[in-house]
Amino acid sequence: MKKSNKILLGGLLTIILILVAVHVALYARYKAGNYKAYTEKQTEEATNVKEFGNARQIDIRNLKNVIVRVGDRLRVEQFGEDANNIMLVERGGAVQLSVKDSTNNEQVFDYVIVYIPENSLVTSYNSYLRVEGLQGQSIKGLNFSTSGGYLNFQQQKNMVQIDSLNVDATNNATIELNNARVEKLSVRLNGSELIDKQAVINRLNLNADSASRINIQSKNLLKLTTNTTAYE
Repeated sequence: MKKSNKILLGGLLTIILILVAVHVALYARYKAGNYKAYTEKQTEEATNVKEFGNARQIDIRNLKNVIVRVGDRLRVEQFGEDANNIMLVERGGAVQLSVKDSTNNEQVFDYVIVYIPENSLVTSYNSYLRVEGLQGQSIKGLNFSTSGGYLNFQQQKNMVQIDSLNVDATNNATIELNNARVEKLSVRLNGSELIDKQAVINRLNLNADSASRINIQSKNLLKLTTNTTAYE
């Protein structure tokens, strides 16, 4: 065997021995409990959880990653390292969820899950909210009032199903019906935008000023009620 081939073979054997040694060491640490096998069911735990049994209104301010779901009572779950920068207080039956003053209104991107009872009111300012539905069930009613920011109705597998949905949008807010089925939708736009991508709407009441932008599927335009108005 040529000398060059012997050197190459020796190098390959050395690499193989190193890989085997690393594998044996990792397996030993795994058996000792130093590592846990990943599974798809493994989920991140909330860093802070609070429930408000008597509250039916929440005000969300300057948060960029909020998921809204329906629950038996108002519940807030905070995730990530920015939880200490978020203020959560209850006043007179209404909960306020916002960035603390100490952060100088900096944007907080760690996500928050908010559970609200049906027919609750969610107000938001400069926030990004995604509304998810109940698995195989229809939500009786939801009410939103948003100033700026983004409000998106979307669910991964099934449509968000809502019997009655009321939305008041101002200050260049964007409302997007990305994957929703709504029996009765009432929207008021003031300098804001409504985007209908994959929605199914059976009855639509729409009020919008001249500065607002509307993008609705033609099949849903046919569901406009006679009291739909436009104003300056």
